[in-house]
Amino acid sequence: MRTDLYNLNLRSNVKSISEMTFRTDKYSLHPFKAEFGRKQDDSNEDNTIIFNSNGYIIEQNKYKYDILLAEGHNYTLDDFHSEKWIFMYDDFNKKIEKIVTDKYLKSIRKEVFIYDTNKIIVKHFNEDFHYATIENLLDEYGRIVTKKTFEEGDFIGYRNFQYNSTHDLIKEVREEWAETTNFKYDEKRNLIEVEKLEDNKVCSTTIFKYKYDAFENWIERVEFKNDKPIYITERKIEYYN
Repeated sequence: MRTDLYNLNLRSNVKSISEMTFRTDKYSLHPFKAEFGRKQDDSNEDNTIIFNSNGYIIEQNKYKYDILLAEGHNYTLDDFHSEKWIFMYDDFNKKIEKIVTDKYLKSIRKEVFIYDTNKIIVKHFNEDFHYATIENLLDEYGRIVTKKTFEEGDFIGYRNFQYNSTHDLIKEVREEWAETTNFKYDEKRNLIEVEKLEDNKVCSTTIFKYKYDAFENWIERVEFKNDKPIYITERKIEYYN
């Protein structure tokens, strides 16, 4: 079974990672930090993730930039803390439950994982109300190849996934929306390009460049669109001794 460390392409005995994103100076062709946080209309989030000694995620904190950033404010990650995810596992390192709380540790929802032959069913609960089910169909390597979504028993849609020989995601397809996303990686398995298409026409291309620590884990990522740097993400990594 592939660990979360492998899936996130993290080397050595990583204990935790923490990411902070900065907008770049919009007038510069060279990447340097200008302001903290992503634009309000961007859906991406930053994370702090804690791993157990077996390489699986036990806690994940989400930081969503859902407020309008004010000029001159000295923001920190705590200003954007939106959710905490806590993961539970069985004796075979299979994920069995995910508990989601708000930043005040009030329970928001939970997910229960049920394993079947070539299938993982994830039931979503809001308090005791079962409001959604995700049906993940697996290939012979245990990778999710189709994800079906149901809400209150009604089928909502599905996505298909393709992988390369190192089990990295290379294509995601949503046929009902005519959307395709292609992913490219470097020789270190780091994501270097995301290409999004609608109706078979390219609508955006994002390029990533990295700096690494001594364990070849990236500690800085620069994100480019239309050959212009737009975000710099810094990552702090803590290792088990």
